[in-house]
Amino acid sequence: MNGRGGRKAFRLIPFAFLIFGGFLFVYARSYVTNPSYKEVADPRIIEEINLVRRQLGVDRVIDIIIRENILLEQPRVEIYHVQQRNANQDFLFILVNRQGYAAMRKIDNDALRAILAHEIGHVVRGDLDFRNERNRSPSYCRSVMRDFYADSIATALTNRRALVRALLAMDISLCRVHLRVVALQKLRENPKYDLKIFCQTACFLNPEY
Repeated sequence: MNGRGGRKAFRLIPFAFLIFGGFLFVYARSYVTNPSYKEVADPRIIEEINLVRRQLGVDRVIDIIIRENILLEQPRVEIYHVQQRNANQDFLFILVNRQGYAAMRKIDNDALRAILAHEIGHVVRGDLDFRNERNRSPSYCRSVMRDFYADSIATALTNRRALVRALLAMDISLCRVHLRVVALQKLRENPKYDLKIFCQTACFLNPEY
């Protein structure tokens, strides 16, 4: 009996780890995206966020939240729209990890403005509203296209060199920076240019992207 009981208990160990990992993932996700956890950011960054959102016609307040990210060593900056049904509230905020926050504090104002204009550009385009028809079936290529169009908004507010400096500061590879510059050039030559084929070709020929 003891031997059988020990073997049964041994078989349950992987399931215990699986359940524990699931709870840990849910907790980590809720912590990272919960806007109630806030840390006071650099006043220069807050000022630039308010300046950029006003210039892009966004009336809503946009907070910045700084989070540790044990999964990514690369600087990361993303914008989120979170709705809390229980409190009947929704929040719009820019989430950065420690590496991304350090990079944002070091770069010049034009490059910082380019990063923020790119993220807030997603709000302007409606990329965060999944009721929008174009957002109902997200894909990797679709996500890349959104970045291309957000880049065009950022360069309209600043310039292409500032965006390139910002991308390099965020440790974006030279290959990806080059593709984004090419996409910007195509949109500059023809604002109605359809980036879908270009995006699909770029993702196929450049797995690094």
